[in-house]
Amino acid sequence: MENTFYKWVIESKTAITHLQCTKLRFLKYEDLTYENYLVNAMEGVRHTYERKQIYDWYCFASGERDLTIQDFKEHFLAGINQEEHLLLFTDEGHSKKWLFIILVKEFDIFASWYEDYFNREFYEFSEYVLIFSHLDKVIFNDDEGGINEFVVL
Repeated sequence: MENTFYKWVIESKTAITHLQCTKLRFLKYEDLTYENYLVNAMEGVRHTYERKQIYDWYCFASGERDLTIQDFKEHFLAGINQEEHLLLFTDEGHSKKWLFIILVKEFDIFASWYEDYFNREFYEFSEYVLIFSHLDKVIFNDDEGGINEFVVL
């Protein structure tokens, strides 16, 4: 891995420590590893919740259409300021005990690096948890094609 790309990799323990000064300080790494754990963790705090169904999910689920980086940005990053930082949990990062810290405006470059590094398409049927600590927001996908957004009040 080139040194310039280490800027995106953050150890899981370090990432969770960064949340201690935010409204998301209740999150533990384990909460990110399974959708039900995350939902249970969020139930303990005041929050708003919204779930959006991915349009034409059946096309993706049946293999008629591949998921693209542009789809990911539309599903997860729509309306987010380009200068915002996000912590990203993925299955591949989890296998290395990593999260990724990315400026939204650098997402395309990051996703390209991710595809090369892990030798796979970035947006596949996998678990993604995005944490926007400055926005007190957590966004994640579910198995039925939903994008779930919690904002801690």
